[in-house]
Amino acid sequence: MLSKVLGRTAVVAACVGLSVTLTTGTAAASTSQARGAVTWLAAQAHDDGGFGDAGLTADAIFAFVSADAGSQYTAAAVEFLSDRSVLDGYIGTAEAGFRAPQTAKILLAAQAAGADVTDFGGVNLEAALRGLEGTDGRFSGVLAQQLSVLVLARSDQGVSSAAVDALAGMQCDDGGYSWSTTGGACTGDVDFTAYALAGLLAAGEGVASERALNWLESVQGESGGFTAGFPGAPENSNSTGLAAGALASGGRQAAADKAVAFVLSLQQGCDAPADEQGGIAYDASGFQPGNAIMATAQSVTGLTGEFLDTLDFSDDTAELPGLDCGSETTPSEGEATDAAGGPVAQLPVTGSSLTIPVMAGVLALLVGATLLVVSRRRVTATG
Repeated sequence: MLSKVLGRTAVVAACVGLSVTLTTGTAAASTSQARGAVTWLAAQAHDDGGFGDAGLTADAIFAFVSADAGSQYTAAAVEFLSDRSVLDGYIGTAEAGFRAPQTAKILLAAQAAGADVTDFGGVNLEAALRGLEGTDGRFSGVLAQQLSVLVLARSDQGVSSAAVDALAGMQCDDGGYSWSTTGGACTGDVDFTAYALAGLLAAGEGVASERALNWLESVQGESGGFTAGFPGAPENSNSTGLAAGALASGGRQAAADKAVAFVLSLQQGCDAPADEQGGIAYDASGFQPGNAIMATAQSVTGLTGEFLDTLDFSDDTAELPGLDCGSETTPSEGEATDAAGGPVAQLPVTGSSLTIPVMAGVLALLVGATLLVVSRRRVTATG
């Protein structure tokens, strides 16, 4: 029996005081900064419309849609993802088998962009994902479960109660989520918990959502930042952006605002070199172009109040206003601009390897082949 998104909305609203709107002042400031961020992000696009690989390209789509800007870059990214040489290499094929987490992520990108999810590069993405659900409601692992519940809860047909219950059952005793598919005596991880919350909130699951939100607030740093789930990890924009989006969607606005402020402290402002302005550094060690693309893309959904569970392309525009650096020049519609209001050169980006520490693969899971390796490890863990 399928559980529609609205079926549990009253429950989650009662449990967490659901609110997806930032306070007025914060919303205005952070949305403006988010548009500056995607203006920088647009200038990093490759000539083929992608951002180097399918997973990172999907993250870029989430950022553009969340910021309601750069719709032509969203369209180009969708075109890149729907190319069968890209699509098949990432999600698999009907003959060889589809990969659940990758299929769910591309389905979410297509859904968020308003593309036809039943004929995406000739693939019915929704049918492919539904075909991977087990009789117990499980997909192939924790990340697959989180993303699958999220994207199916957003669909017209809805998500099965079994899938939602399976996701709730993967929760650690501390209220967070981790690599573990069995829940219980595991230690929560910020990134996994944020993705789980996107799915739980979209499906209207209130009890597990409340516990996960409590856990997120309990591990937030005094600066407002969050760390990745490995020893010695720094507070970083990726984890904090994801947490900010989840907290805002769950109605924890004060904590979300603190997280937003931390992310914005890592954004390159008007005093930065022109080709860095608007970009978001991974951490306080400084701006590195190689990891700033993913850091920026994954941070934006935490800045706008339009998180993964509420992405909506319907009000997107082609405008890319850039940061407000006092320029009197008004950028033309759809142009990525530098601080002086002129167009940012859209040069091909080649050879930029992500330099976020390897164990920050919590994020790398979503952007390349590492995801497949970890997914296989998770399948093994579940037997």
